Amino acid sequence: MGIGDFVDKAKKAVAGNEDKIAGAIDKAADAVKSRTSDSTDRKVDQATAKARDFLEKQKREGTHEPPVRHPERTDPPAL
Repeated sequence: MGIGDFVDKAKKAVAGNEDKIAGAIDKAADAVKSRTSDSTDRKVDQATAKARDFLEKQKREGTHEPPVRHPERTDPPAL
């Protein structure tokens, strides 16, 4: 099982549960912010915003099915 399989499973789990996941992201951000100094709040807020933007994009695009992979390639190339 390669990384692509895990990504596909994650996308299937997200599909239709975007609102629940957004709530969990907010709850996690609040927990982190309550345990760290105020100087980290901005970074936590930026990460939270990016995660929520990604969820909104997934919801708008209706990507409930993972993208089709090239038959010769089972995993994405290494970075």
